[in-house]
Parts: sequence; structure tokens; C-alpha cells
Amino acid sequence: MTIGNAKAIDLFVEKGRRTANIQVKCISLRKHVGWPMTKSKVWSNVLYVFVCLNDLSKQPSFFIATPSEVRPRVKQYRTRGILNYGSVNSDQFRDRWDKIEAAIHLAK
Repeated sequence: MTIGNAKAIDLFVEKGRRTANIQVKCISLRKHVGWPMTKSKVWSNVLYVFVCLNDLSKQPSFFIATPSEVRPRVKQYRTRGILNYGSVNSDQFRDRWDKIEAAIHLAK
């Protein structure tokens, strides 16, 4: 696990001799539109976990996506980009922890 604002990798997951790189993005509440990120910072060898902490009465929400799923969903502007909450708020991404196992399996 890395501490603070690491440039690309927050977690390394290992199973046997295979590893997967994970970047975690977090927003505090749903009222925030989404997670700030740019298309150029979506790395091919990284799995993305998007977290919405929600308010104290509700459990956090987790959305897991591959780089090929993230990149087309990022709305890129001239100086910034954002991944809208609504673009990952579906069963394709919600609590898809199995994608981590798949990423480890595909790792070399």
C-alpha cells in the first residue's frame, strides 16, 4: 500500500507469483459529480477502484473497472477530466471484486 498521493499505484495485489496494480479514487459524497482524472492518466496495467464514501448512514459504494472500461467514460476537458459517478453506477462495475482476481490471473 502506498501512502498519500502516489502517482499511479495505490495497492499491489499478489497471488502466487502474479501481481495486479490497483489505483483507488475516492469521493466523499454522491453529490460530488465524480472522480477527477484525465484520459492520459489511465494506465493500461492498472485496475481502478472508485469509492464513494457516502454519508454516515450508508455504507461506502465501490466500483471496479479495467483501463479499457475507464478510458472511454472519462469526460476530458481542455485542462481537466472527470469520471462521472453515473457512468460506473451499474452492475457492470458495482462491487465487481472478481475483476481483481481476473487481473491477477492475466498478469505475467
